[in-house]
Amino acid sequence: MTPAPLKNLPPSTDVMVVGGGPAGLATALSLRVQGVNVIVVDGATGPGIGSRAAVVHAASLEELNTLGLASKLIGEGIPATEFSFRDDENKPLMNIDFSMLKDVTDFPMILLIAQDVVERVMVERLAELGVRTMFNKTVIRMREIAGGEGGDSGRLACTFASGETVIARTVVGADGSRSLVRQVAGIRFYDPRTKLEPIPSKDVIQLVLADILVSGPLPPTFVTDRPLTTFGSDGMVMLYPLKSPPDCPRGTYFFRFVCSLTPEDPEPPSVPSVQYIQNLLDARGPGSRLGKAMPRVVQVLTGSRYRTRSAIAEDFCSLPPRHGRAGAIALVGDAAHIHSPSGGQGMNLSICDGVRLGRALAVGTRYALSAYARDRRAAAQRGIELSERLMEFANVRGSWALGIRNAAMRTMMKFQGKQRSFALRMSGLTDPNDLWTW
Repeated sequence: MTPAPLKNLPPSTDVMVVGGGPAGLATALSLRVQGVNVIVVDGATGPGIGSRAAVVHAASLEELNTLGLASKLIGEGIPATEFSFRDDENKPLMNIDFSMLKDVTDFPMILLIAQDVVERVMVERLAELGVRTMFNKTVIRMREIAGGEGGDSGRLACTFASGETVIARTVVGADGSRSLVRQVAGIRFYDPRTKLEPIPSKDVIQLVLADILVSGPLPPTFVTDRPLTTFGSDGMVMLYPLKSPPDCPRGTYFFRFVCSLTPEDPEPPSVPSVQYIQNLLDARGPGSRLGKAMPRVVQVLTGSRYRTRSAIAEDFCSLPPRHGRAGAIALVGDAAHIHSPSGGQGMNLSICDGVRLGRALAVGTRYALSAYARDRRAAAQRGIELSERLMEFANVRGSWALGIRNAAMRTMMKFQGKQRSFALRMSGLTDPNDLWTW
């Protein structure tokens, strides 16, 4: 059960985290287990809902294990050791076996679990540590306290829409891609390819996401023990089996559905209907090219659409030159980087950002925070590269190009070293010295 939001903000704190998603919660947890005072504020009315992330990779489980959460999350999700890619005739293109990583991680798997479940587990742990997210708290202004204003010199005064003010040594921006914290810090946010601001455009790939219930029995082309991605002539369909909510009707199965649409496709509805998802599944699902029957979609629990884009912050922290200790402003999650959900990198990068930042802030030195900014920005760049490559592969058009792509993926599957490299990259366990690309 989500704790009731607190009404009054404290006058001061060591660290204020702005944003109550996975990145902000991970930051707060990492700080609290090390004894640092922290508050979490969010302008929303309550926890987020809707179709968002659905996988937790090994690197995130390693970090969450340091907070005592890995076993709990594994029990709430579906641990899978394989990730399958097939064409629209349901022929294998590539199969990633995460069990081959058991020599480098205690979690050689991909955990299928909805983001709202991850957030619930993190919120419950934070409550045990005495921290609750304060909702309906919107930051409208931030300023550095000048030297003549008393003992709080160098700290940040944060004013809220409610009229309250909190003085913090450090403010963490976990407030999404339109981050106010990032804007106040004056940190640029740009497309890593063009170096320009990521302005939404109709000339980019769109994604339709939905949490769906389908009726059983399932056809052989559907699997419930691992994620399945179909690369067809019309684009990509991803199906992630998830544990069914308690109130799901008997005989139904719960999936996260993701479908890519090119600018040439008709504009998707902002909230996809049952019939719309059924039409996409029938036309593009596993085995669709052979006329294989698809299961019947009986309910769309949540659904959305959005245009894919990538962007990264020029720096992940802002340190005034005169500060001897780490303070000021730091960024995590979507405030620091955004990209398509291909490869399931978003929430995982965000969780790792938060845990690593918490450690750096607990150390409290400029060097620790600078190292955080350098290392996590490099990780974000790798995540963006992986997601963009997957989107390019998924949306190849033309029989000649499709044939080359499919042949390349099948060839790669024959080499265990290539499979291992891809599994490491997707899991977030990549050795920075590994220069393999595909």
